[in-house]
Amino acid sequence: MPLRALCASVCLCAFGVTARAAETKSATLHVKLEEATSSLLFRAGPVKLAAGGGVQRLGFSAPLEYTMPLSGAAVAFRLRLADASGAEVSGRLLLHASLENQGRKDLLCPGRPERLFLAYSAPLTLPEFPGIGFPVEVGDKIRFRGELDDRAGDDYPGVYVELRMYYRERGKDKLPVASAIPLWIEAGECGAEGYDLPPGREVKRREVQAPRNGKIPALAATGSEYAVRLLIERLPSEMLADLAWQADGAFPLVNWMPRGGTDIDAGQRFRVTTEFNNGAAATRRAAGRAAILAYFLPFEVK
Repeated sequence: MPLRALCASVCLCAFGVTARAAETKSATLHVKLEEATSSLLFRAGPVKLAAGGGVQRLGFSAPLEYTMPLSGAAVAFRLRLADASGAEVSGRLLLHASLENQGRKDLLCPGRPERLFLAYSAPLTLPEFPGIGFPVEVGDKIRFRGELDDRAGDDYPGVYVELRMYYRERGKDKLPVASAIPLWIEAGECGAEGYDLPPGREVKRREVQAPRNGKIPALAATGSEYAVRLLIERLPSEMLADLAWQADGAFPLVNWMPRGGTDIDAGQRFRVTTEFNNGAAATRRAAGRAAILAYFLPFEVK
């Protein structure tokens, strides 16, 4: 099947940045339910990448959706890029990959659906925090979105984004799972999709307000290859976490479960500070991407 792309201009209004992008309209989404591993394998593609060809998008103008066949909780994720044979594709090609639950609203950005997963690089693993997960129900529409950009200089005839979602099925799994709300606090404001990074160090700050009373048992972080550090503070002056990427690309995590989590009150304000470092001599287009994931357990209203 020939690759057909619809050219578009993507306005990153929050930062005044415009980036060319093309929708890979021939891409499809195949999902395989694997009961032996309690997982769903999402495989989106193929995407043809040519050096300097610009950003290729999946699932934006042409939705790539899957209907959940079971109820329970999403508890862990594993992301990678692969070719048609299933062999892993190396290289820094991924700009963004996400799974959205169309039946639930994002608590911090009500104009967009709740995201079960978000990443700005691959390969990447978000491990399970035992006893908590993100709720899914039979019939939920799960939408995949992705963006790739060939900055390595090599041509790739067909790249697939593979995202494995591990689940615990309600009524069949012996381990009870509390329903957490995924709060993705991004470096940019709601709706922003990244911004240009000039050479050198760049720092961005964003403040958000806690939507409800509850607790946060764990944090995780994801960022582009230029993300160096993420800090989250409870204002006015309490440092909650300082997450730094290691040289080996280790995924930053914070586990507060042993102490019962960190309580938060509705209306409290939090500041996220993101540090990037572009060591190249040229500006990197739409490469300023990072987010903290807060596993949020709201208190029951009595």
